[in-house]
Amino acid sequence: MSWGALVAVIFWGASFVALKTALNELSPLQLILMRTLLGALALDTVLLWKGQWRRATQLTRRDWTRIVLLVMISVFAHQLVQLVGLRQTTAINGALLITLAPLFIFVLSVAFFGERLTRIKATGFLAAILGSMLVITRGDLRALSVSSETLAGDWLVVVSALGWALYSLWSKDLLRERSPLLVVALVFNLSVPLLAALTLPGAKSLVPALGELSWRGWVAMLFLAWGCSALAYGLWYASLQKHDMSQVSIYQYLQPLVATLLGVVVLRESVVWATVVGGLTILSGVALVNRPSGNKPSRKLLTTRSR
Repeated sequence: MSWGALVAVIFWGASFVALKTALNELSPLQLILMRTLLGALALDTVLLWKGQWRRATQLTRRDWTRIVLLVMISVFAHQLVQLVGLRQTTAINGALLITLAPLFIFVLSVAFFGERLTRIKATGFLAAILGSMLVITRGDLRALSVSSETLAGDWLVVVSALGWALYSLWSKDLLRERSPLLVVALVFNLSVPLLAALTLPGAKSLVPALGELSWRGWVAMLFLAWGCSALAYGLWYASLQKHDMSQVSIYQYLQPLVATLLGVVVLRESVVWATVVGGLTILSGVALVNRPSGNKPSRKLLTTRSR
């Protein structure tokens, strides 16, 4: 069992409530920039405290190439594509299509990392997917929208899910030799200038927006930056370093369940039968994929190293 992945997914599931609060006062791009910037500052502080910044001097040209690739995938193929896609599709379609990410990770890990494809793992992923559908649609599949109006947005969300899968895949390769904390800190730091350039057209409105941010907005933004970004990504990277990718990625199916339960507690939303049945089905899927098998995590590299 990966406790780090579980905690990370709990934070990400809780992010939906914080996002609703923060987006009432900031634009999506402004929020992404501030979330990444504050997350980077938190990670930098931890690295300085632990004296790990000097390890950056040990990175090879190949390491830096992979880190830059992770930054490009994170900013463009994941965050921005998802942002545009979610604006062009329905909330339910978007939530469901995002759950393709762990499935993509599983398929790619089998193809490139030599991870074994077993009936138990396949059954676990199928159970988690079906459980997520029940939780997100609240048992009413008619809520799904299949039309030409949402098609472009749907495909963009699928691309975003694939981007997250590739991000995790290349991270796994890099984490074979490097510190998870150092890698995630470098990715965050290098993402800030890119996001700042994209936010530049609205830079004049960012400072006044921050000045007018309510205490609830600040709490939500800091929770997203320090909890959902710095801490959660650090734990996710550490989990990728220690476990097979399928065992880590399957936890992402808990996100809609966590978001729904927090909606019940914080927003006083109602509980329906689909939430209970879907939640139990997701938990069953996670347990199946993480069932001890006695096999050590796969050690096959994504690419063949030159000798």
